[in-house]
Amino acid sequence: MIANIAVTFVNNQYKSRANRLAEKLNLPVVNADNKNFDLVLYIDEAFSLIPKNKSKLGNALCIDFLSGKTAHRYRYAGGQKELIAKAIGLKKGTGKLNILDTTAGLGQDAFVLASLGCQVTMLERSPIIAALLKDALRRAKKANLKPIENLKLLERNSIHYLQKLQEKTCPFDVIFIDPMYPERKKSALPNKASRIVRAIVGQDEDAMLLLHHALACKAKRIVVKRPRLGQMLSNLHPQARIMGKSTRFDLYFPQQSGQMKLPLKNT
Repeated sequence: MIANIAVTFVNNQYKSRANRLAEKLNLPVVNADNKNFDLVLYIDEAFSLIPKNKSKLGNALCIDFLSGKTAHRYRYAGGQKELIAKAIGLKKGTGKLNILDTTAGLGQDAFVLASLGCQVTMLERSPIIAALLKDALRRAKKANLKPIENLKLLERNSIHYLQKLQEKTCPFDVIFIDPMYPERKKSALPNKASRIVRAIVGQDEDAMLLLHHALACKAKRIVVKRPRLGQMLSNLHPQARIMGKSTRFDLYFPQQSGQMKLPLKNT
């Protein structure tokens, strides 16, 4: 995990914003040309993370719901035919599902679910990733992007949140878990955005514990996103599995008695 991170700005109109954020994150403020840090959080009209090693991590990471792959997916994706829509049980006449996204990350899946009409509460424990998400939500709200009305971001540790949730009736229809994918042993590297996130948050080594706490909350459905051929998070077998070309969703139904063993129902 990279700890060598600083905050910077160029335009003086963002100086106070940069100073406030740096104080909150307990990070130094440096000149934009400072090369002594692995990552620099650049404060401009849009926040971005700029790595020193661009050949390894790419040019910059900026969360943007208004353009790029996320916006394209919103405009042209298959709606309820999307694999993730099927995974959460979204069907015609289902109504507005209330979803807890315990691993918000870059917010891509949460945004797609919000665009499908779901109410999504995002949990993000990394203050730096949360700052990028808050800024992306601010800009999207300013642009009157409709799905943003269905998104709520909480800067929380998901395990702690779920522990408290176990003490009451679960208000969520679905708990969604998308932990950091395991590092690849082959030469092919994950995309550069994922590499920057991994450098900040690490390996999500408590993902198995997160699943067990989610199951204890007794939501109607737990959805775990995994690589198509990746290992399960736990020795608890999912009760169903939805397969895609590169991704699969393991499904658990805590309100049903017992856990089924493989072979699973692939849908």
